[in-house]
Formats: sequence, C-alpha cells, structure tokens
Amino acid sequence: MQLNNLTDPADEVGHNWVLVAPGQEDSVLANGIAAGDDEDWLDTSDPGIIAATRLIEGAEKDQLKFTAPEPGTYVFVCTFPEHYAGGMKGTLTIR
Repeated sequence: MQLNNLTDPADEVGHNWVLVAPGQEDSVLANGIAAGDDEDWLDTSDPGIIAATRLIEGAEKDQLKFTAPEPGTYVFVCTFPEHYAGGMKGTLTIR
C-alpha cells in the first residue's frame, strides 16, 4: 500500500496510516498523543497497532507492506493530533 500526503508542504501537516486491532482505537490514539511530536505521534511499541506508515509531511509518500490479519473489518486512523476527531479514519475489510 502507498500513502500519499497531498497537503501543501508549506502547511507542515503530517499524516500517517495506522491499522488498529479491534477495539483498540482509543488506546492507540491516547498512546500516540503521549508519545508526542518527538515520536511523530505514534507509540510504535503499542500492541494495538497491526501496521503503520511513518508520519509524512506534505507532498511525501510512504510505502507499507504487512501481513493481513484474520478476516474481519479493521479500523485505520491518522494519529496526528485532532485528525481522528476530524474524520481521518476508515475501515479495511479483510476477506
């Protein structure tokens, strides 16, 4: 999968794509905030994370390869502050 940040580079707004284990959204988001800017708003040791891109700035791209989890519907989020609350989330269905 490839994540493209189409944000204007001058805006300095980062985005990531984090696939979350069922029911772990709140924990992953809280741990990302606790990790802070120095860790790009992501606690990479969080057991609730199935897969994640790095935080990318405007006009950047990141590639991610991961082994698909068991069949089901999984939530993905952006852990940059306020992005999840602003609607940066979705679902990925594994069949």
